[in-house]
Amino acid sequence: MGFAQDATAPVLGNAAVEGSVLTLDYDRPMDAGSRPQTAAFTVLVEGEDRSVVGVDVSESTVTVNLQTPVQAEEAVTVSYVVPTRRALQDTEGTKAEGFAEVSATNRTPADVPRLWGARVDGGEMVLTYSRILDSGSAPSGSDFNVTAAATGVFRNIAVTAVTFNGPRVVLGLASPVSDDEVVLLSYSPGDSPIRGVNGETAPAVSHHAVAVQTAPAIDLARLVVTEADQVTPKAMYPHFHPDTHHYATQCTEGDEITLMLSKEVDRTHLTVDGRSFSGLDLQHRIGGLSVDSDVVITLTNLGRSATYVVHCIPEHFPHITTTQQTGVSDSLITFSVGVRNADNETVYLYGILDHNGVPRFHRESDKRVVHFRPHPDGAYPYAFLEHVGEIPRPSGYNRTQTYAAVILDADFNEVDRATTTPDILHTDPHDFIIKENGDYVLLAYETAYRDLSNLLKPDGTYWGENVAVDDSIIQVVTPGTEPVPDGESVLLWNSIDHMALEDCKQHLWPQDYAHVNSLQVLDNGDILASFRGCSQVFLINGATGEVIWKVGRSNRTTPEWTENLLTITGDPYGEFCGQHAANLLDNGNLVLFDNGTACQVNNETFVSQRPSSQFSRVVEYSIDTTSKQATFVRDYSFRGGYDTWSSSAGLVAPQANGNWLVSWGSMRTIDDNLATPPPPGHTLTEIDPDTNEEVFSLRMTSQGELLTTRAHRVPIDAVRHHTVDVTAPVVSTATVDNGVLEITFDEDLDETSTPDQSDFTITVNGTTAPLAGMPTVVGRTVRLALATPASSGDNVEVAYTGTALRDTAPQPNQVASFGPIAATGAFIDIADHDLAQEIMWLTTRGITLGCTADRYCPDQPVTRAQMAGFLYRARDLIAAIQPPS
Repeated sequence: MGFAQDATAPVLGNAAVEGSVLTLDYDRPMDAGSRPQTAAFTVLVEGEDRSVVGVDVSESTVTVNLQTPVQAEEAVTVSYVVPTRRALQDTEGTKAEGFAEVSATNRTPADVPRLWGARVDGGEMVLTYSRILDSGSAPSGSDFNVTAAATGVFRNIAVTAVTFNGPRVVLGLASPVSDDEVVLLSYSPGDSPIRGVNGETAPAVSHHAVAVQTAPAIDLARLVVTEADQVTPKAMYPHFHPDTHHYATQCTEGDEITLMLSKEVDRTHLTVDGRSFSGLDLQHRIGGLSVDSDVVITLTNLGRSATYVVHCIPEHFPHITTTQQTGVSDSLITFSVGVRNADNETVYLYGILDHNGVPRFHRESDKRVVHFRPHPDGAYPYAFLEHVGEIPRPSGYNRTQTYAAVILDADFNEVDRATTTPDILHTDPHDFIIKENGDYVLLAYETAYRDLSNLLKPDGTYWGENVAVDDSIIQVVTPGTEPVPDGESVLLWNSIDHMALEDCKQHLWPQDYAHVNSLQVLDNGDILASFRGCSQVFLINGATGEVIWKVGRSNRTTPEWTENLLTITGDPYGEFCGQHAANLLDNGNLVLFDNGTACQVNNETFVSQRPSSQFSRVVEYSIDTTSKQATFVRDYSFRGGYDTWSSSAGLVAPQANGNWLVSWGSMRTIDDNLATPPPPGHTLTEIDPDTNEEVFSLRMTSQGELLTTRAHRVPIDAVRHHTVDVTAPVVSTATVDNGVLEITFDEDLDETSTPDQSDFTITVNGTTAPLAGMPTVVGRTVRLALATPASSGDNVEVAYTGTALRDTAPQPNQVASFGPIAATGAFIDIADHDLAQEIMWLTTRGITLGCTADRYCPDQPVTRAQMAGFLYRARDLIAAIQPPS
C-alpha cells in the first residue's frame, strides 16, 4: 500500500467479561481513534450470539459492550475480524490481527436463578432462567401447577416430564395447549428443587403468564389499492404475497386500501399508522391516502404480528423491475435519479430501495441531487450533493454550477451542509466523504491561467502562455458552526502540483484536464482519488498531500514522474480509460469502473494505445509497490459481452461478501447512435466476480429523462417506517377517579396547546359539572379537575368542541370535536403493570370494561389493573368463565 508498518502486530493478552462488559487487554497502548464498528466482533454466550452495542479503546484495553449481561457460569467466547476501515491498531499504526473464538474469563458474580420467561407450544413448555442450571436437579412434576383457561373451559394440566438444557427447564405436558387458551404457571420448590450450578435454589413462582406460541400467524390473503370509487384498482408492485411486506403504488388524494384477511379474526387487532381497530371483518378498508403517505399496517393476534407497508410514490417515479438469485445479501440500496414530471419539469428523486424496487424511503427535490450515499465510518450516516448556485466562469466554460454536500442523520434529517472554504468557489458534485473524526473531504475545481505553450494542439500549433484551465482540488475541512459552514482547511491538494499535463489531453482538455471524480479515505487517512481526465488513479498521503503511488499510462519518462508510477501488466486490453469509482479492497487490490472512453493519447500524434468507446467494464488489479506493478486480476463487462459502453458516470461498490455492485451509468450498446439517449437498460447489477454470475439486477425506466444513479448497499434496518402523520388524534379512553377526569388519545398531544375550560362540557348524572381549573395536557392525556368529585356509580360524560388540541406531527393534526362520551370508573393505562398480559386478555373478552348490570362492580372506584389483579389472584381465572354477579 506504500506505507510502512511495525514489524509485529499487537498481541492479545487476556479476555474477560463481567456482566455486559467484555475487555480485551493488549501488550501495548492502542490507538483510541481506531474504534472498529460493532460488526467486527462476534461474542458467543453458551454458543449463542450476544449482540455487541459499543466498542471503546483506552490505553491498552479494548472494551466491548454487550446488549445484555452474561450470567456467572456462562461460557463466553469472542472473535474479531479485521474490518476494511477503523481497524484496531497500536499507536504506531500497526493493525491487530483477527482472532476466532477466544475464551473470555467470566468474572460475573453469582446470583440465584430467576425465571425470565416462559413459553408453551402445544405439549411442551420451556422456562428460561437468568443463569445456567444444575442439570442434576430433579424437581417433581407435582412441583409445577399449570392452568389453562378459555371461554367456558378451565383446566389443570399435569407435568409429565422435567428436563434441563443450560438455563432452560423443559416441561412435558399431559395435554397440549390450544391457541385460544390463557396459560399460567406456578412453581413450589420440593425436595429436589431447581438450582444453579453452584447450588443456589431458584425461588417459587406464582401465576406467571406463559406465552402461547401455537397462535396462528397473521397474514393477509390480499391487499388491494383502489381509487376513491372503491372499485377501480391501481397498479401495485410487487405482486401481493403474504410473505412480502413492502409495496409501492402511485397514490392520489382519496385512494383507499382494502385488506382481505386470511382467516376469521375475532381476536385480531389492526393498527394503521398508529390508529387501532379491533373486531375486524374479513375485509377492511383504509381511506385517506395521499402522495405523501406511507401506510403502516400491523396485524396482531395472541402475540403474533405481521406488518405491511404501502409506500406511496408520485406518478413520475421511475418504473422499476428487478431479478434476484438466492444468496444475495439481505440489504437495501441507495439511489438518486433525475426524471421529468407531468409538467415536463426535471425533478430529482433520491432514497433507498429494497430488492423488489420498492422505495422504503424517498424524497423529491427541484434542485439537482447527486450521489446520495451512506457514510458508514462518518459522524453521520448519509449525505448527497445538491446544486446551490452558479458562479462566474471564463468565456466558453460550461461548468458553472456549484454544489453543497447535504449531511443527514439516521432519520434523514438535515444536520449540516459542507462546501469548500470561501476562497474556492466551485464545490464539485462527483464525490464527498465524511471521515470518522467528523472532517469533510470535498472535491472542487479552481480556475487558473497556465502556460501551455510547450504543448501541441491536434492541428500542430501550440497552446498559448495564458490558457484558462480548471485545476482539480481535494480539500479536507473541519465542520463549521454556521448554518452553511466555513470550516478550517486541514488539507488542500491541487492537481497542477502532481499531474503531468501531457497525460491529460484526451478528455476535456485543457479546460478540465484532470477531472477528479471519486474518493476513498483509507484507515490511516490516506486518500485514493480517480482522475478521469488523465486515466490515472493516485494514492495520496492524507497528512502531507504527497503522492504515494499512481497507476495508469504516462507519456512522461523523467524520474520525477515515473518514480512512483505503477506499470499495468497482464491486462488483455492494456489499460483502463476514463474511469470512475476507484477503491482499494481489504487485500490491497485496486478495483474500478473502467468506462473505456477518453483513453490516453500520445502527446504528439494524439493516437490512443487503446481505442476508445469499445466497452465498459469493472477491472481489478493487484498492487505491488516494490516491483511497481499493477497486475491484472480479473474483469467483468455487462453480462460478459464486452459490447456495452457507458460514456459517463458508472460506479462499482465492493461488497463485504466479495461481490461487486455495479451501477452502469449511461450504458448503451456500441452500435447505438451516440447522439441519441441510451436505451432503457439495467441500471445496476450485482456480480460474483469469482464466477461472473449476475446475482441481482435492477432496471429503471422513465417516460422522460432518466439520469443515472450511483448505488450503494445499506443495512436492511437502515429505514424505519417513515410515515407522514395525516390522521387526527382519536379518543382511546375517558376515565374519572373522584375529582379527576382524564381523556386519553391514541397518540401524543402537543403539550403547548392550551384548551380552555369552555372547550369541554362535563355532565354528572345529566347535570353540568363545572371545572376547578384550566385543563392540562401531558403526553396523550388531557386532565380535567372537577369542582365536585364524582361518586361511585355516577354517570359521567364529557364532550369537546374546541380547536386548541392537536398532535405533535410536523404539520399538526387538530383534534376533532367529540361527545358526549362516557367516562368509565378510573380505567388507567396498564402497559407497565406486572399483569399486563392477563389484563389485556380479560379486556378483549369484555370482563373488565366497567360497572354495568352484568359486570362486577366494586363498592369503591378501582383501576382496571386493580380489578384484573383481583380477578386473577383471588378467583384464579374463574372470572374468565363465570363473572361474579
